[in-house]
Amino acid sequence: MNIVSMSLCYPSEEAPYAGLFVRSRLQSLAQSNHVRMVHPIPTPFWLGRRGVKKLEGPPPVWRVVMPYLPKFGKPLNPYLYARSVMPLVRDFKQRDQVDIIDAHFSWPDGVAAARVAGALGIPYTVTLRGVLNRYCQNFWKRRSIVSSLQGASGVIAVSSALKEDAVRLGVPADRVHVIPNGIDSEVFRYGDQSAARQALNLPRDETILITVGHLCRRKGFHRVLRVLPKLLQEHGKLRYVMAGGEAAEGRFERRLRAMVKELGLEDRVTFTGHLEPTTIATWLQASDLFVLPTSNEGWCNALGESIACGVPVLATDVGGNGEIVSPTSGLLIPMGSDRALLAGINRMLNARPHRLSIARAFPIRTWSTVASETSSVMRNALHRSSERRMQVRQISSPAPA
Repeated sequence: MNIVSMSLCYPSEEAPYAGLFVRSRLQSLAQSNHVRMVHPIPTPFWLGRRGVKKLEGPPPVWRVVMPYLPKFGKPLNPYLYARSVMPLVRDFKQRDQVDIIDAHFSWPDGVAAARVAGALGIPYTVTLRGVLNRYCQNFWKRRSIVSSLQGASGVIAVSSALKEDAVRLGVPADRVHVIPNGIDSEVFRYGDQSAARQALNLPRDETILITVGHLCRRKGFHRVLRVLPKLLQEHGKLRYVMAGGEAAEGRFERRLRAMVKELGLEDRVTFTGHLEPTTIATWLQASDLFVLPTSNEGWCNALGESIACGVPVLATDVGGNGEIVSPTSGLLIPMGSDRALLAGINRMLNARPHRLSIARAFPIRTWSTVASETSSVMRNALHRSSERRMQVRQISSPAPA
């Protein structure tokens, strides 16, 4: 099967940690399919640059310059996106190198894919992740997203909660397939806490809370900071680690650093910046509790990775979090309550669950499993598209004399 995958979110020289989960899925897909990755690069239109640069894989990546208008031109992004990648995908089709288009986010990937696929007569699938609800709060984005999802030959949701959202948007339930993300079990696995702390040069007697993710508002780092002074009253030797850097969702690190200074927590909070997955795994193994007071999620990779390392978790009961966190591995709390967050952290720190039991009880999904399930959805989508074309031909063909 020839798959042309499209996404703005993909690792690059400029953003090496963007879309690592997208690359992981595609690398596994490429083991049994011909995968080509198209990665548009948003570039202010006044720079006047055009062009395509191919990088070897797996999978091979075509980086396409996408002229756009910053800030005020965001509603046009899917259409500029489609216009930029259209010549390349058309060339793939003429060379018989594309059977299906694979879009990784509802906006702008899915909307752009719908336009390209419609113009070239190619079936397409769209993957739904945690940003769907946020994008659908905008009327115009919602309208375009709904149209692209309803026109897709298949929709992949990374959680059952997202499938329910898609069905509410009018997508037939039998066309939405739940395929949660995978975990690299060679990297994220149980490890001795003392050894991990020694590797990171951390004190053995500190209690370490950690949140892994891009430093954006929705992840809830600031909510942990608000309750940290009270936590320090009960757990004196406590450290909060923010493992991650800024992303496209907005520059929030400056606000977080300002909060740390205002609260006098400079010696109790660590900003690690972006980290390699192996280093993230070591930080998780060194920690006592993973905390995620997020406002929305699809399928949070970091939650599963933490549990795979044997670290108990506390998360808000939003999106797909309840599909990852079990009573064995952690605790879910309501969103928006600092009191519940404080009580939940204290409860988990006092409980001290058995870390090895947490890791052993967690059913790890590999990226190979994800790739196999994704291939199945795409083949069904191709079959559905073929049947639809045959029905159109039968309806349009003249009746025999």
